[in-house]
Amino acid sequence: VPALPTGAPGGALLADGRVLLLEAGPDDPTTLVWSPADDMLAAFPPVAPLRGAALAQLADTRLLAVGGDAPLVFDLDGNPLQTGHETVQAFDLALPGWTPLAPLSGGPRTGATALVLPRGQVAIAGGTTALPPDAPTWRADLYDPDFDAWSLPFPAPRESLRAGLWGAVVAGGDLLLMDDAGGLRGNLRTGDFTFSPPFPATAPGGARALLESGQVLVAGGGEPPGVEAARFDPAGAEWSPTGPLDTPRRAAALVMLPGGAVLALGGVTDAPAPVERYDPRSGRFSNVGALAGVHGPGDWALLLPAGDVLVAGEGAAERYRPWYFGAGPRPVLTEAPAFANRGLPFEVAADAPLGVARFVLVRLGAVSLGRDTDQRHVTLVTEALGGGRYRLTPPADPMAAVPGPHMLFALDPRGVPGEARLVTLQ
Repeated sequence: VPALPTGAPGGALLADGRVLLLEAGPDDPTTLVWSPADDMLAAFPPVAPLRGAALAQLADTRLLAVGGDAPLVFDLDGNPLQTGHETVQAFDLALPGWTPLAPLSGGPRTGATALVLPRGQVAIAGGTTALPPDAPTWRADLYDPDFDAWSLPFPAPRESLRAGLWGAVVAGGDLLLMDDAGGLRGNLRTGDFTFSPPFPATAPGGARALLESGQVLVAGGGEPPGVEAARFDPAGAEWSPTGPLDTPRRAAALVMLPGGAVLALGGVTDAPAPVERYDPRSGRFSNVGALAGVHGPGDWALLLPAGDVLVAGEGAAERYRPWYFGAGPRPVLTEAPAFANRGLPFEVAADAPLGVARFVLVRLGAVSLGRDTDQRHVTLVTEALGGGRYRLTPPADPMAAVPGPHMLFALDPRGVPGEARLVTLQ
């Protein structure tokens, strides 16, 4: 994608199908919004720097950004220190542009993790006030977008709030926080946390993704990079081996495709690495192509509505087209609502030469510092009405379907998805 600059540390898919890219560095603080449809760019200055900010897709389709890197300061010996700031802002498509929100009540923070909860609130965990991560922020905060207000929801244990956390909301509405030292599952209602040590074969720098089953895939990592992979089941706090990767890699980008498969792209490798596809049913990785450019540890990836994947970061940005782009005719969603309610049916229309096997919702991604906590994949209950019309029902369980913008994909019996329609789940 020649129009996109290199060095953007993250980005997010917006509810209108465009992609917002965080600024590439302190000398270029402007965020760019890129349109995959026509390759056009628009620039929007943020309220405060966004590098290091925690990102989350709000239920009302705004993109939340919490904290981030503040301008450099220097210690008594003249050494530079990277501190955080307490600014909270949202990108609003209705303007469009950035607007300030209530600042962090716990003070400056950078490198935190943002998790959207079943009722639309956002939990902010981990992060630091200075980098390298020697000043961890021992605090978890809860943001309520309806009231633009912050609160301290629970007295989380110190070890749960490390820098570099990856997180997800799992069954029961609990928070799952993971890093190289293991995982913590926390109950927001009681403040109880349980610790699970890391899988013996996993290594620092492993990439993580939440599977539709509710398990977490951890792949690669180590120095030199390794091929080990494992799955963590939050329900029983149990690890099991899976994979391994075909190619050793560390800090890869993992992105979920419509249908539930996971792509592993880029990262630190000993040689140019192929793109690998992980099948959660078989537990196997397979090579499915290659990226055109050179990529590294700052890689990140977003699934786009067309079904292709934007890969960006340190290397040149590019669009990777999965196998189904060469599979012949794809389903076409000809009608879908802009909004849907959890647990309530809605109707769609599709033109699919081979028929439609299932419909899935994939939550819009938002990546910062290599972490995407907004990736979720939900299969909808489907009833064929005839004449190319279908009645779909999202899960009523708020733990299974988090509110906010999603991509609705129709998949034919081969597992080939069509282009998505954007639907906001309420």
